[in-house]
Amino acid sequence: MSKLTRINDSVGEAYVFYCPGCEMTHIIPVSYTAGNDTRNGQKKPTWVFNGDMDKPSFKPNFIVDWRGAQPPQRCHSIIRDGEIIYLDGTTHSLCGSRVKMKDDQ
Repeated sequence: MSKLTRINDSVGEAYVFYCPGCEMTHIIPVSYTAGNDTRNGQKKPTWVFNGDMDKPSFKPNFIVDWRGAQPPQRCHSIIRDGEIIYLDGTTHSLCGSRVKMKDDQ
């Protein structure tokens, strides 16, 4: 089993993983197809993936915000060698910790 699910469709390529801190999945885009790579005139961000589905690493770090939540919630992390490293600014209980990624189910 791998730690990620790959999505490759008409919009582009991305990887999905389960975040135990947020208790939900997050999506990390690595490329967009032509015509889907901008939003409001700005280039959409992409991340660099090491290609290892069992010990994935992504650069740079990423932030998931829920601005509609009260209070606002944030998950700020980086994935290195199959571990999620929760960085400062994370609002859930795993802030400051390292967690091994679970196999995709």
